[in-house]
Amino acid sequence: MPIVERFVEAFNGRDVEGLLGCFTDDATYADLLLGETAAGRDGLRALFERMMRESGEVEWTIERVAASAELEMAEWRFRIVISDAIPRSAGRTLSLRGASVFEVRDGRCCAYREYFDRGVGLVQLGLEAAPLHRVLSRQPSAAGKGA
Repeated sequence: MPIVERFVEAFNGRDVEGLLGCFTDDATYADLLLGETAAGRDGLRALFERMMRESGEVEWTIERVAASAELEMAEWRFRIVISDAIPRSAGRTLSLRGASVFEVRDGRCCAYREYFDRGVGLVQLGLEAAPLHRVLSRQPSAAGKGA
């Protein structure tokens, strides 16, 4: 089963250990919505645990996958209801279409990045014009380039 499919199955199942099993110990994960990059086992665990804590209902659907031995790419639809862990956005639904890139080494992902309209996501989370402008005007960190 491609890494993309294992990843989405674990994410939808809220299975942090299953998610970690998709990645190498030195993997990086560039999360576009959060605007940060997690690295290594501990960093990925913290990121995935945060994602599970901050989400209620979640549905990640893969529409198309292109895969080779070194790279998997997927187009997807993502729908998540925000939990009470984020009070200003609690109960809001985030609904996005995008694409992910999984760089593969030894059958697991060593680098993940995603592409979607971040502005649309932030508006759906309830950011108003001034904070939205500040967030979207920031330059990406060196670790998050390409995300």
